[in-house]
Amino acid sequence: MPVGLPKIVAVETADELQFDCPQPWYLLLFTAGMTVVSSSAVVGAFFFLLADPEQVTPKCWQWGPGFYQTCTFSAVCFWTYPVVCCMFVVVVYCKNMLDTRLYYECLLHKVIVRFEKKLPFEYPTVIVLLAYAALAMSSILWHSRSEEHKGKQYVNFAYVYMAYIMPVFSFLAVVLTRWSITSQLITVPDFLMNFKWGLSHLQGCRAWNFWTLRSAYNDLEDALNSTEGTITTPQMVSLIAHYAGKDIAEGLENEDENGGSAVGEVKSRGLEDGVSEEESGMRAAYLNAMKAQKSIHDGLRMTAQLTQHEAERSLLNPNLYRKYIYWPLRMLFNTKIQDSRSRSFRRWLVGYICFVLFIVILGTWIFTCCVVSALKLEQVIDYNSWVAKFFSLSESASAEHAIEDTVQGAEHGAHMAAAMSNQALQATAMAGRAAISGLRATASSFAMLHPGMAPH
Repeated sequence: MPVGLPKIVAVETADELQFDCPQPWYLLLFTAGMTVVSSSAVVGAFFFLLADPEQVTPKCWQWGPGFYQTCTFSAVCFWTYPVVCCMFVVVVYCKNMLDTRLYYECLLHKVIVRFEKKLPFEYPTVIVLLAYAALAMSSILWHSRSEEHKGKQYVNFAYVYMAYIMPVFSFLAVVLTRWSITSQLITVPDFLMNFKWGLSHLQGCRAWNFWTLRSAYNDLEDALNSTEGTITTPQMVSLIAHYAGKDIAEGLENEDENGGSAVGEVKSRGLEDGVSEEESGMRAAYLNAMKAQKSIHDGLRMTAQLTQHEAERSLLNPNLYRKYIYWPLRMLFNTKIQDSRSRSFRRWLVGYICFVLFIVILGTWIFTCCVVSALKLEQVIDYNSWVAKFFSLSESASAEHAIEDTVQGAEHGAHMAAAMSNQALQATAMAGRAAISGLRATASSFAMLHPGMAPH
């Protein structure tokens, strides 16, 4: 153990063959595959837009000021929402992959991660995604109320836009059902396939709240940054558990100073450190913790608010990367952790991150193309501008120019046809006048030759 870190006895890594523990290559390839499959659920809506852009986009310039801006904003949301969904699913599955790896690494070292049990609608990100969907769908209403579609039934519009609506709804259903990582982890029957080993392993485990482990890892990261040595994965998990117990003990101690529970109650719950430096390891502390499992959970619930405050306090740390980089990613990519397990996972994770970056860059470019195409169709961006020419999704991007040329050509053809028609009428009139003059001349000649037969 490097100098400056607590002297603890690390728990050895359990046998992965005793249960279905996903290997790094399988976990990352499975996550990449599920990302592609889930994204394909909404790609159909994107191809629906490319099939006939002009016919599915509202003509917002028909509306007056105020309505025009609102309609244009909904049209942009309508064009970009499928791309946003594809990029969103990449982030969700990446987060779930990191949480899964964290869970199994901790489980192999007798630490159980207790993730939050919250409905998807309790997360602000999901609310924003649903609000985005509502704005995108409002474009259909604007389109149905345009001048060219007045008088048509809304049922007809519903049939046409099902090619867009159904992929979006199926995507939302898939993402919301797979939002929580707890439903994707190993079940108790699967873990207890080898019953004696599984039961013995669980009896030595302790359960920690996700936010508690986050605060504990921040403390461990500070300690690792002040040392020059490296640690192994078993030492890392044991140290995180050590700091988690220490944070809980200090939190309850502060509670006692403010009139809360007594410090002695902390020791009775086995939460003070979870480690005995004088004894021959952590086995006894783990067994004592399991005997008081119910009390442990009660203590965690009592200090949930304190733990949340500690997690929020860590966001104010001068190290800004803590605020913007997910802490399991920092932990799994920490170069201070050096052993075969961590190095193997990091090698596979580099490939997965390259895949994610490629998807994000491609999605950003397509998102920009969608925004420009929507603004171009709404006559906000000039078709001759470099932006309109560079960010073009298909040949139909210049369709409005073709429409304008067609209209101008039709008008010119109509003028030419009218001119030719006038000339033909004038020629016919002149021929008629000439014919009348000829008839009059014939009649005069006849009268002169036959005076008695002149008409009366």
